[in-house]
Amino acid sequence: MRISYRKYSPFIFVVLWALAIALLISLAIELSDGHLIYTLDDPYIHLAVAENVIRGVYGVNMQELSSPSSSAIYPFILALTEALGLGGAGPLLVNLIAAGLSVWLLLDFFWSYAVPADGNKYAFPFLLSLLLVFLISALALPMTGMEHSLHVLAVVLVMRGLVRTAETDRVGPCFFVAIILMPLLRFEGIALAAAVILALAILGRGRVALLLLLLLGLVFGVYTSWMLALDLPALPSSVMQKSALAAKAESGIGLFDLARTLVEAIWLSLNHRAGVLLALAICALSVVVHRANGPRINPRSPEVLVALASALALAAHIVAGAYGWFWRYEVYAFAIAAMALIYVFRSAISALQTRRLYGAQLALLLTTAVVVVPYVRAAYETPTASRGIYEQHYQMHRFATDFFPRNVAVNDLGWVSYRNDMFVLDLQGLGSEQVRRLRAENQFDAEVIERLVQDQGVDYAMIYAEWFRGIVPKSWCLVAILKSQKVSAAYGEVLFYATHDGSLKELQNAVASFRPSLPERVVLEDVTCDGS
Repeated sequence: MRISYRKYSPFIFVVLWALAIALLISLAIELSDGHLIYTLDDPYIHLAVAENVIRGVYGVNMQELSSPSSSAIYPFILALTEALGLGGAGPLLVNLIAAGLSVWLLLDFFWSYAVPADGNKYAFPFLLSLLLVFLISALALPMTGMEHSLHVLAVVLVMRGLVRTAETDRVGPCFFVAIILMPLLRFEGIALAAAVILALAILGRGRVALLLLLLLGLVFGVYTSWMLALDLPALPSSVMQKSALAAKAESGIGLFDLARTLVEAIWLSLNHRAGVLLALAICALSVVVHRANGPRINPRSPEVLVALASALALAAHIVAGAYGWFWRYEVYAFAIAAMALIYVFRSAISALQTRRLYGAQLALLLTTAVVVVPYVRAAYETPTASRGIYEQHYQMHRFATDFFPRNVAVNDLGWVSYRNDMFVLDLQGLGSEQVRRLRAENQFDAEVIERLVQDQGVDYAMIYAEWFRGIVPKSWCLVAILKSQKVSAAYGEVLFYATHDGSLKELQNAVASFRPSLPERVVLEDVTCDGS
């Protein structure tokens, strides 16, 4: 009995993916002295919010409301895993499920539409399937512990649903729910959701499109009303800090400033490798649709609808999206581009195999390989990135909870705030709306930092020197420098300051007690400080 590779290949690759990521996680745990540590400090922000949600407070501190999460619903998902007792393993479980389903659904889509019935005769579809697994960063993304794997899963479900609806005029329940959830998982999802709703309206499914608009409006209306009632911005602090458009919209912006901001954003995108690739994908979709439909384009053609919705979503990312930070921000956009191009080019991709056009197959494989290089690198660096967070942020957490449990100021919120009942003053502004507003208004200086520290009763600070050059209060006393290897962290050195004379001696004693417990590769260097 011959195996139907077209039917079972997605399952085979899910098994291979599971074995590969199990190995990757095992290596990461081994390098982190037996601890499960994510490759970024950011998921611990979500976990800190999640544990406080269970207590009835939204934010990283019980004493202060804040909105540091980059997702509207991810902290609540993690609140459920916290309630179930999964603790720090909760994000990994959620992300593994999401990544596994994404691999299955994406490859099932590819093999169903672009691989001929006798595809098992050719190596090409298997090699391209492997590259597609990397394209959605299915190996590295789950170990970031963030909501991006869930976002990718929502994108895959929405794109599959759009194709099926365009072909059959039927709106499936998973498609409908995924459209609603996608913007709630990541605010960038609004673009694809809006584009798909437009496609549904073009298809003549106006009632469904209107219902989706009303539900999205209701959901975001409730969310923003709740945030405003808490005296927090309508969008999370992380979005306000990283998006120039969002920040300027909050402070008010004229048409000229808006146009200039948009041009600057597009220019920055097109100076980024990923932005150029997404722009090329938009061009490819436009050219293919035009050639396939002739001079008179049928707006209800499945190819046109898929290309239109995808191009609009990709264009929105070029205008307002972010890039980088362990190659996670643009992964969802590449998932959109991949599925749209597979569908629009499905006949050509199938012909490459049936007609044995090996040169064209090699060209497509090499092109895809160039695109996935960052995600291969991310997978390769995952174990050492995990160790980097363990050697810096986790050690800061240990110091803040086990050796010097006092109110602390930091600039890299995450591990220090998770499972820490002391007050954590975030000098970057993610976990403190007051700090974020002061930074946005360019009123953040040494005097302001001194006042904030005194108001909150902060006894010490752990910060990067590079982020506070010229604005460290003169009354602070540098006690020690924690040195570790930087992989995904911003910097490799963290400075420990006593913020007032009363905490100096105790901080020095705590540092001396802490030093012997550090991993071998980590150095805690004393700095002479007389408190003057």
